[in-house]
Amino acid sequence: LMIRRPPRSTPLYSSAASDVYKRQDLKNIIVYSGPMCGYCDAAKRLLERNNLEFKDIDVSTKDGLRDEMTKKANGRRTIPQIFFNDDHIGGYQELRDLEKSGKLLSSLE
Repeated sequence: LMIRRPPRSTPLYSSAASDVYKRQDLKNIIVYSGPMCGYCDAAKRLLERNNLEFKDIDVSTKDGLRDEMTKKANGRRTIPQIFFNDDHIGGYQELRDLEKSGKLLSSLE
């Protein structure tokens, strides 16, 4: 398991639509990923670009992690699978759609 944090130079506050979001007040983000996975890397870059902390769980590192992910993701076995707290968001495309629609930060509140 690996916790990814924004770079130190990143402010803890971000302004979006004149609202200020305090990063530590947001839901926990969990990304189930794997090695050599372009969509996993893209999802993690998207979160980092938005200065969001997330826990990266590489399903290839331990037996049972993919089964855990599949159960939480209602049978979806592809990676990445992304969760905000216990809410299943989906994969990279669903995460990207949230960002494009401007709903990423509000879905984390």
